[in-house]
Amino acid sequence: MSAAGRAEGAPLVLHADKCPERAPKVAVPDVWVSPDGEVLDAGWLASLGCPNPRRGGAFRLPDGQLVPVGCGSYRCEYCRVRDALVLCEMVRETCAVNGPPQVALTLTSWRPTYNRWSRDVRALTATLRGAFGPFVHLGFLEWTTGLAERSGGHRRGHMHLLARGLDPGRAADANELAGREWKRLTGATRVEAEAIRTEAAVIAYLGRHHVKQAQAPPESFTGRRTRPSRGWYGPLDSKQVRQRATTVVADRAHRARVVQQRAAAFGELVAEGLPEVAAADAVYGPEHDPLPIPPREPAEFVKLRRLGERWVPERRETESERFRRAMTARRPADAA
Repeated sequence: MSAAGRAEGAPLVLHADKCPERAPKVAVPDVWVSPDGEVLDAGWLASLGCPNPRRGGAFRLPDGQLVPVGCGSYRCEYCRVRDALVLCEMVRETCAVNGPPQVALTLTSWRPTYNRWSRDVRALTATLRGAFGPFVHLGFLEWTTGLAERSGGHRRGHMHLLARGLDPGRAADANELAGREWKRLTGATRVEAEAIRTEAAVIAYLGRHHVKQAQAPPESFTGRRTRPSRGWYGPLDSKQVRQRATTVVADRAHRARVVQQRAAAFGELVAEGLPEVAAADAVYGPEHDPLPIPPREPAEFVKLRRLGERWVPERRETESERFRRAMTARRPADAA
């Protein structure tokens, strides 16, 4: 209807038909299918122990069993244990190559919304280096529980610094200077600096505190918990250190899993009426020649599809596309 034919004061109608109502969203079943056609339901996802495993992929063990992939978040109670073990192994290797840290500093915060750790820690360590000489450090962020009477229900962050190269005999002087400087930077009044007695105590402390659910990061935190300074790893490559630590933790878990499986098999044989000596020989091997722990075989990552979806084959790169990509990557170097 044109503006001339419309009655004065009548509402303007742009379309005579009403918009159709949207159909309600249908819940997609959390059921997945492997490339071999095996159906994996929600019970399979919950078998890992991680409350939010990754969808769309799984690890295939050498025996063909499919295992879910953890979320890898430091807020996850299941995945955080593995991350803490990897972190302890990284610190152990770094200390074995570059030497152990000598002084531990604890920095606190009094504002619940304080989030300028990088800037203020950089300024504090620069002041300490000017007074006590060069050193490197590794920082770990933790949070209080917020259950204390004076907390007001707020969780506050605090950082532990492991300093390598700082004289442990001057820990008291470092404590006094760090307390004044940290109060000037942040307003927080509590700073502790003390000499480290043994390397094992440091690793045990890190493992114990990083596993605690009460000291996990809050939901609003999106940064990094582990913060090494430049030079902490020395001649080591941090990525390679993490890869080696992950391999060591996986090997230990494999050995523990084999020991647990053998203990369960031994119990089943004894429950069936087999003598303990015969059951031990069958499971662990003879006493003079025990069965070794088999080496760990790496798992294969496979993609899963949701039930009802069709497979989309991966497109492989052709020879011409590979040549064109190589020439494009080489072009800036030739131009220079």
